[in-house]
Amino acid sequence: MVVNRTRKEARERRIDKFEINHAVQHFLTVVARHYADFRGQVSRRDYWTYVAVYVAVVVFATILQGILGLGLAPLVQLILLLPTAGMTARRLQDTGTNGQIAWLFFIPSGISNLVGLFAATSFGVLCLLLLLLPLMTLLSLMRSWRRSI
Repeated sequence: MVVNRTRKEARERRIDKFEINHAVQHFLTVVARHYADFRGQVSRRDYWTYVAVYVAVVVFATILQGILGLGLAPLVQLILLLPTAGMTARRLQDTGTNGQIAWLFFIPSGISNLVGLFAATSFGVLCLLLLLLPLMTLLSLMRSWRRSI
């Protein structure tokens, strides 16, 4: 009885204490060592830790995309597609479900991100050119005005 209580207390302390540094380290470990690993199982805590950091990374990339005007968010999502699919497949296998079901979500998601990357890159370059065109015109007018003086 005492052993069960101490295990339960230790488990509760672990659950209550969510450390961001450990979460980020776990995320980097999964991306580096298990990039395309679809075999095995993963615990609920490890899966949701990965998902929390993944969402934070994508939100940060989306904010940068809004500031810079480049297709950063779809690029990040495409880079992290295989590790996320692998984590999801391993979590499904841990629950007793076939891990290949994860591809039903990740294939359309990958296609959507490719289209988004293409659109953001195309329109981002177009917007950049539209911003630079008046500036280049102004600079050429300044040069011609300077030569005339």
